[in-house]
Amino acid sequence: MRRRSRGPAARRGWTLVEVSVVLLLLVLVVALAGGMILSGGNLLGRSAQLGEEKLIGDTACQWLSGKLRYATELRLVGGDDLSAPEAVWLEEGRLWYRNSGEGALQPGQGIDYYGDAFYQGRTLSVTAALHDQYYLDLTVRVHRADGALCYTTRTTVKLLNLQISGAPAEGPTGEVEDPALLFASGQGAG
Repeated sequence: MRRRSRGPAARRGWTLVEVSVVLLLLVLVVALAGGMILSGGNLLGRSAQLGEEKLIGDTACQWLSGKLRYATELRLVGGDDLSAPEAVWLEEGRLWYRNSGEGALQPGQGIDYYGDAFYQGRTLSVTAALHDQYYLDLTVRVHRADGALCYTTRTTVKLLNLQISGAPAEGPTGEVEDPALLFASGQGAG
């Protein structure tokens, strides 16, 4: 008769307790790793959204400053007086543009310069302020669909043609909220 040994060589399996402990540890590791992956995905989505909002604000601000840098006869007005060779204004949170070749200028007529794909449900607001006769401070703000402010950018535009001609820009003192910017294109306006 052979005698069974009770040493490590005789032991050939795992006990139920050992298997349960290993499974519990494995579930904890997977849960922690999954939580980190999901939070990383949320961070990536939020970062992409902020990037889109920044792109909308910066692009609009650059376009406005490019249009106005070489402008002549610049006027800032509020309301519906849009009589000028060219005009840029905000309507329902979007930039609208009109040039002299499009007939009599009326509110609501012109080109929604960027269109739905650009705004992606967001809107813009603009503040403009003239100072030192030849400088225009522009502030462009981007708002989400719920109206929450999500991005702001600012620039100061030196009005080169106005300075050369010696004819200062016209407009009220202080900041004008969502003004119509009336002008004639000078050399270099794009």
